[in-house]
Amino acid sequence: MSERYVVVNVFDEHDENKVTGWKIIDTHDDNRVVSTHASQGEAQRQAGDLEIRHGRD
Repeated sequence: MSERYVVVNVFDEHDENKVTGWKIIDTHDDNRVVSTHASQGEAQRQAGDLEIRHGRD
């Protein structure tokens, strides 16, 4: 089973090797950006919470 909410890197527009943050993407809604975070851990936590919440709907 694939995840609905995935965390992806956000790269600096001038330096493609520099990660500036993370986005949570909803793969079931045309890859809509759900939120952005400065912390990878916070983004992963919220994505996990969203997966759990979606599973209960």
